[in-house]
Amino acid sequence: MTQRFKVKTPDEGRRLDLWLVAKMGHLSRRKIKTLIDGGYIQINGRRVVIAGWKLEAGDEVVVGSQPAPTRAAAERLRVYYQDRDVIVVEKPAGLPTVPGPKEKKVDCLLSRVQSYLKRKYASKRGAFVAPLHRLDAGTSGVMVFALSKAGEGLSSQFRSHSVRREYLAVVVGRPAKDHEVIKLPVEKGSFGGGKKVRVARGQKGRAAVTEYRVVERYPDAALLRLRLGTGRTHQVRVHLAEKGFPLVGEGIYAPRALTGPRLPFYRHALHASLLGFAHPVTGQELIFRSSLPKDLQTLIEKTR
Repeated sequence: MTQRFKVKTPDEGRRLDLWLVAKMGHLSRRKIKTLIDGGYIQINGRRVVIAGWKLEAGDEVVVGSQPAPTRAAAERLRVYYQDRDVIVVEKPAGLPTVPGPKEKKVDCLLSRVQSYLKRKYASKRGAFVAPLHRLDAGTSGVMVFALSKAGEGLSSQFRSHSVRREYLAVVVGRPAKDHEVIKLPVEKGSFGGGKKVRVARGQKGRAAVTEYRVVERYPDAALLRLRLGTGRTHQVRVHLAEKGFPLVGEGIYAPRALTGPRLPFYRHALHASLLGFAHPVTGQELIFRSSLPKDLQTLIEKTR
């Protein structure tokens, strides 16, 4: 089972192996060394294989149940398209789009794009990279970043909801309709249990539109193709949970009793499969498609 620890200020400067022995008293130093050598330990999202690694306050140390990918493998970036103004890439599941508000040294898609550009051009070419939209850490799929001020003009298409965005999702339960347009306004806030969004009460909230079509039906689940009419935070997750068929693996907007035991999955089963927009400089219509990753393919086969 994966375990996570946070390094506090009094422990700054301590060796990784000795600190883990203190944290995991049931394991010997020899066993800890074996875990480190085997690549089971990550610090701030990166695999560390040095037992004497000096810890810093705020570091997140993860002891995994299986070896983490090497740094080279972890930072490998799939690029669909790139010019001087925009870059379109694949976001793996489990990777944040950008660092959190209080995070500095964290592996994220933004930092991988910057590293890729710096390696490619052996210069400061990767200095300007601006995120234009977000995907939750648990969501996989295709994303676009701006590489210039002109490229940032694409943000107006996101604001006007003219960007074409489609998703594939595996949900728990069987939707009664084969096709539906969900129009439920949402509001942001702190609603407990990690909920950042909910269906708006009364006249509050902002318009949110999610259209779905059933692609396949299974005994206890379904595969949906989603098209977003708006791009609100957690919109898909909230809308599907509200309709009674939440995402498989949903841990915030639906009870684990519903989404966990029946169809266990380590993340919410959502994939950004298509992204289409007009190039912010040339006006050329661009469409990019991303195939289902292996974990979702496996989930679907098991569910069938």
